[in-house]
Amino acid sequence: MAPLLRLVDTHCHLADPSLVSHRREIVARAKDAGVVAAIVVGESYEDNLRVMELAAAEPFVRPAVGHHPWRMAEAKADVPRTLALIERHAQELVAVGEVGLDYRVASTEPERAAQRAVLAEMTQAAMRARLPLSVHVRSAGHYVIELLADLGCERAALHAFDGKIRYMLRGAEHGLHFSLPGTVLVSEQKQKLAAAIPIDRLLLESDTPALSPDPGQSSEPAVVRRVLEHVARLRAVTPEALATAVFENTLRAFPRLAAPSASAQGLQPAPPAPA
Repeated sequence: MAPLLRLVDTHCHLADPSLVSHRREIVARAKDAGVVAAIVVGESYEDNLRVMELAAAEPFVRPAVGHHPWRMAEAKADVPRTLALIERHAQELVAVGEVGLDYRVASTEPERAAQRAVLAEMTQAAMRARLPLSVHVRSAGHYVIELLADLGCERAALHAFDGKIRYMLRGAEHGLHFSLPGTVLVSEQKQKLAAAIPIDRLLLESDTPALSPDPGQSSEPAVVRRVLEHVARLRAVTPEALATAVFENTLRAFPRLAAPSASAQGLQPAPPAPA
């Protein structure tokens, strides 16, 4: 009998208001595909509250809160409230995110400096709470990696990384993880990255509802199964072997997933093989 696939969507926006009417069906399809949990990230203070509310109602959802670099216009009001939320709910969270840098939307140095300042605050809050980061990075790969290194942060997952392989390898050496979204099915850049990520640093994600591999359709956590199967083909390994490795990586990257209360969700580490 083939081993049971246990998959975790390590980065998605399942609290997005556009998904409310059919979220139950989305979760059911994810479970049918072998996805046992989804780390749902927040982009702003109001979004963070939605994430926390959803996680309280749906055990499949594991919450992360943060401040997205696209939301800099709201940062002055939102960041202090989100920092307080992290401190207040640190034991309930599995990560701080979505945070990061996006130098495609920040074209001037003052804009980029503002993003770096928020990322530094969020990183320091995560380190105080002993939580990993879920990091957005676009056109700023080595800047994120250098900033995290300068702050002494070694617990972060860089989602949908679009940087050069040499920067990814530098981050992996520093202890960072890298997650692949559904676009790995259609993106040459993501496929090259998928083949190059060290096996012990590889994670999977859907980025629901974004980064769908299917034009005109929203992504959803069930896509993680397709990502797994495609990456297994790229790396010439079985889906079962890759799933086992990635699951272990996920628990190492996000230790709170394996809390005792998570045993009913299939999130405990696999028992050792018989001698």
